[in-house]
Order: sequence, then structure tokens, then C-alpha cells
Amino acid sequence: MTNSAKLVLGGLLAVALPTFFLSRVELPRVEPAKVTPSGLAAISDTNLRQATGSPQLVSIRELPNMGEGCTWEPVGVTSSMMMIPEPREDYGLFAGWRDRSAYASSSLQDGQTSDVTRPPVRMIRDLDPIYSSVAVDPVHDEVILQDNNLWATRIFNRLDNTPPDAPRTEPKRVIQGVNTEIQFSGGLYVDPKSGDIYSVEADTGNKMTVFSHEANGNVKPLRHLKTPHRGYALAVDEEQEEIFLSVEYPPKVVVYRKNASDNEEAIRRLEGEHTGLEAAHGIAVDSKAKLMFVNNWGNASNFKIQGSGRFNPPSIAIYASNATGDTAPLRVIQGSKTQLNWAAGMAIDPDNGDLYVANDMGQSVLVFKETDKGDVAPSRVIKGTKTGLINPTGVSLDLKNKEVWVSNLGNSSAVAYPLNATGNLAPLRIIRSAPRDKVGLKFGKTEAVAYDSKRQKLLVPNCVNHPQIAAFSRLAKENTPPTRTLEGQKTLISRTMHDLAYDPTHDEIVVTSPLTQAILVFRGGANGEEAPIRVIQGPHTQILGVGAMDKVTVDPETGEIYLPTAKHNIVVFPYGANGDVAPKRVLGGPDTQIQFAEQTDGSGNVPPIRVDPVHNLLVVPSGGFRGGRGSPALLIFDRNASGNTPPMRVIRGSKTQLAGSQQMAITPQGWILCGAQGGAIGIWNINDSGDVAPRWKIPVTKLTGLNVNGVGIDPAHQEVMIPTGNGNVIMTFYFPEIF
Repeated sequence: MTNSAKLVLGGLLAVALPTFFLSRVELPRVEPAKVTPSGLAAISDTNLRQATGSPQLVSIRELPNMGEGCTWEPVGVTSSMMMIPEPREDYGLFAGWRDRSAYASSSLQDGQTSDVTRPPVRMIRDLDPIYSSVAVDPVHDEVILQDNNLWATRIFNRLDNTPPDAPRTEPKRVIQGVNTEIQFSGGLYVDPKSGDIYSVEADTGNKMTVFSHEANGNVKPLRHLKTPHRGYALAVDEEQEEIFLSVEYPPKVVVYRKNASDNEEAIRRLEGEHTGLEAAHGIAVDSKAKLMFVNNWGNASNFKIQGSGRFNPPSIAIYASNATGDTAPLRVIQGSKTQLNWAAGMAIDPDNGDLYVANDMGQSVLVFKETDKGDVAPSRVIKGTKTGLINPTGVSLDLKNKEVWVSNLGNSSAVAYPLNATGNLAPLRIIRSAPRDKVGLKFGKTEAVAYDSKRQKLLVPNCVNHPQIAAFSRLAKENTPPTRTLEGQKTLISRTMHDLAYDPTHDEIVVTSPLTQAILVFRGGANGEEAPIRVIQGPHTQILGVGAMDKVTVDPETGEIYLPTAKHNIVVFPYGANGDVAPKRVLGGPDTQIQFAEQTDGSGNVPPIRVDPVHNLLVVPSGGFRGGRGSPALLIFDRNASGNTPPMRVIRGSKTQLAGSQQMAITPQGWILCGAQGGAIGIWNINDSGDVAPRWKIPVTKLTGLNVNGVGIDPAHQEVMIPTGNGNVIMTFYFPEIF
């Protein structure tokens, strides 16, 4: 041992002994007494204990029985792990860790699970509304805004105008709470006679809700209607009393009676290869001209056909309003002149045929003529620094007062312009629900996280609305804007991002584009509307499914990309793979015991998989994860296993408490972090086998009131990041025991 290593070892022991026996920690900590476990609201930045510069006593507890003849070692560290590793050129980035054996499964008492009840040290979340859509009620002089972040519908006076120095305008009514059934609701519609408010849920809720005009608070809807998964926007033909719903994927338009409820079937559906529907978003209906308009992002595939994914330019497809089945559009607006870039909500003026498009990443409102076709420029564009437009995704027309209203996803606001507005003009009025300089996080169901160790950034993708990948400082907290955001048409990313990976060796970001059966690889520092440097896509890739290709991982040492598929197998691509390439190897077959959920209409998510480069292992959840058959299990394979190779070890049984999550992580010391029952993250060891209880659990739901979606790790700072989609929150926990 070198002298420097001895000095480090002595310092570690000097600190470790009192730290262990008193459970002392060095980092800032949340004051437990100030945390109310039953809800998120009680945990905020004001509750974070400030650093004191000295250790802080958290608890005093009896040491676990280490077994007869065992000498004490710090939790998670064996004698061979105490030496600070020296880099070895032959092993590269992970060389030093290979001298550290995994913490042996026999060194803790069998069946013993310890709950780690330290509250999160930080939370990234947006405390303000994120407005996805807007509707105007000219009869009652009201503006309705759909909050996709705090799960609420907010109603304002139409003439409200937030002063520049005011923090916000308070709504006159708010529909919010568990009884409302509001989740990631997007499209809005207001009945022009009754004032009833219609809203559609864009993800797991799979329903449309209808509230009375007077609804306020935590109230039940008047009725709800079961709708397909991934609904996006609503439009109504009042003459025919029909309501139209655009569905993002598999793309379709579903038409119901306006007053339909419960499980009532659709009157008709527009869907099929000839329709030209490709990741359908905004929809508008002109009952006078009997036309229907649907904008598309161009992400296309048939989840039943291997390698069928493709990227097409965005478009607006025009149909007869009564179109049904696999009907081709009457005409299509498509091409570079259109300026379409993640087009969102749409509205039609039946008096003159002007079609208004909220152009999210174009930071604009585009106005086309309903007779337009081909590669045509909009007749008018509202855009510029004076407009107040920041990621506009909703648009609504007030024909009575000759105004157009636009909701901004990017700054908690809505703005009103004259109906004939064009160019870079200031709005007539603005309704803000946040300070004037607000930079919104644009969260839309945050179910995953990856850690960029080079830049010390958390990479957070959106699953549903505005499918960005946002990079946050490691120390980011509430209302902290991202340092950069990867977003827009040229990135090729799409919704249903449930996982992503950072490759520290090659400084690259790897994520799937599930709607197009593609794997996208970006520079590690990619920003804005930056295209991927490589795209793996095509029939030879053996990529199949949509929900069943939402997970991906990368071997952080070799750069190999691992993808679980709907065929109940794992395909592995070499570093640098690009285009329509065959996988380097495939792991699958009855002896592997790999069993994922079955694909239905594009759902049926696969579980996450992870590579352990330190111990040359691959860990694959199987069985009852994410809707799969059988009991949940963790299958542990050799890192390079292929074909019908059985696992080396299997963790399975009632004691394991295994449960589904969108992500998994493995520490360099060999601890596996995965979803556990009761809204928790459980921790097992790579040497575990059979019906083994987790060594520790982080009872996330018990501590915060939030559920568990993913998990990521930052070994250098001994932290665990846990995102939750049903709260748009990324929680960071200090967890030195596993590092």
C-alpha cells in the first residue's frame, strides 16, 4: 500500500467509526421533524437543513447482528474495498472498481430489511402551473387553462390582465383534487351554451372528463368517457353534436356522441396506413365547410411489424368531417415552408377558413387557409420577442370578441391577440400564474433520470407532453430552470421515453424513439434542436414494438447498447452502430427465463435492464414486471451472454418484494436498485439468489406521498435520484450505505 493510500485509509477509519456507530452524516440533511410523509407539499426548499460544517446526528440504533466470527466493517464496504483504487489503463474508466469485491450476500443477516427513512435532500419540481391548453367561454367571459403539472383546471375572467410587477393573477375557480380524476389532461373544450368543460387525459387515465360550468374545488366530474390510450386534443361539431378526439399512437381520430359517457363505443374511427396520420396531435373541425384538420409530427411505425419505423416531415392532413376507416386525406400541408415544428393545438375560424396552429418549438402561431395544400407558407405568423410566446401549445378563438387566445407551456401564462394579429406584436392582455421572468420546466410526466457524470447534470426526459430531455445541475431544486434542453422536430425524439442512458466513456446520450422503433444517440452536451449523431432503425435491427421498446441501457465501458424487445429477448448493438444494422448478439429463449409483457395497442412496457461493467454482469427483470406473466424476478446473466443461455442466478419469491419500475441501477459495489412493493426502491446484491429479501428499502411513498417510477445513481456524491411521473418531481436521496 502506498503512503498516500495509508493516509487516506487512516482518515477513512477515523471518520467511519464514529459515523457508523452514531449513524452520522456529513452532508446537508432535511429536518425529519418538519416533514409530513403523507404529502409532497410539506417537503420544500424551506425545509432543507443548511450545512453546518460538522457532522449531524440523525439517529442512534442497535447494530445489526453481523454473524458469528465477523469483524466490523462499514456498511457496504469489505476489507478489500477499503483501499482507494488506482486507475489501470487496461480497464479504462471502471478499472479501479475491479479491485473491490461486491459486498457478500452472507455478510448481512438473512431476511433482514432496513428502511432508509432519510427524506430527500433535494427535489426538482415546478411549483407553478404548466399550461398545456386553453379554451375561451365568451358567454360567461371566462378563460379556462389546463394545468398539466399540478393536475388542475383554472378558470379566469376573460378581461384579467396581470400587471408587469404582479407575481400572478389568481383564478376565480380551480378544479383540482383526487375526486376530479384530472391527471395529464391536454385538450380542452367549452360548451358554447352550457359552459360545461371537457378535458381529455393524455396518458394512463384513458378518459375524457366533463365538468359543469360552476364546478370548483375537489369535485367529481358530471360524467366521464373511456377513451383510447394517448389521447391528445378535442374538437366538437355542434351541428352534428359529435366530439372528435385525436390519438397520438397508434394514430387515429375517434368520434363519439357529444354526450357520450362511461364505456360508450365510438360512432366511427379514422385510422390506417392510408390516412397519413403519424403521431396525431392537434385537431379542428369546421362544421360549416364539413372539414376536419389534424396535425402530425411524422413519427410513424406499425408496432406489430419489425423495423417498420420511419421519420417523416410534420404535416396537417385535411379530411371530410365524416371520414371513417382507412381514408386518405383530401389534401396535405407539408414541407419546409410550413414552419411546422412540434405543432400542437389548433382552432378554425368558420367565417373565413383561417386555421390557427400553436407551433410549440417554432415559438409561434401559424395561420393557414383551410384550402391550402402542399409546401405552402402560412398566410400569417405571430412570432417575436414582443409576443410573449414561449412554447405555445394551446389555441382558442373568441369569435364574439374577435380575439385569439394562446396558452404557453414555457412560462405559466396565456396571451390574447386580435383575431387578425400578425408579426411581432405585444398581446392585448396576459394572464400569468407565475412571476414575469418565469422559466418553466415544461415537465410532462418525468419517469426517468440519468446522471451525466462529466458535467454533473441530471438528464430528465418527458414521457407525455413536450417530449424534451432537460439537463439540470446536480444541486438543482424547486423552480430551478434546466441548464439546457434537447427538444424539437430535428431531434427525432418522441413521447413514451421511460428510460435513457448516459455513456461516460464516449460522452453520449442514448434514448429510444418508441413511436418510430429507433434508438437515438446524441452528443453528451447536445442542446436545443440538435439532431442525433447516430440512429439505429430498420428491419435488420430486429426492433419491435412501441411500449415494448421504451427501455434502453448502455454498457458504460464498451458503449454497447442493450434493448429489450416485444419478442421477449434482448438485442445488443456494438458501439458506433448506425442505420439498419443487425444486432451484435441476441439473448433470448426458454432457458433464459426472459418473459416480458405482451404488446396490445402499442402498450405493454418492458422492464428496465442494466449492465454491471465492474463484475461483468447483466441484470434483467422478468415475469410479473410491467404487466408480464408470472412472479417478478431478477435474472442475473454474464455480461456477454447470448442465445438461449440460462441465468447464473435468479432472485425470485415472496420475500423479495419485487415490483415494477421504469428504471433500475447497479452501484459499482454490486448493489441492485429496483422497484419494491409499497412504493419503494429495494436494494439487493448481485450475489443474491433465490427468495431473498432486500437489504434496504427507501419507502418513497411513505416519506413523500409520491409513487416511484425510476431510479438513477451518482456514486461520486453517494446519491440516489428517484423520479416520479405522477408528480413531475425528481427526488434526490443521500444513501452512503450502498456506495
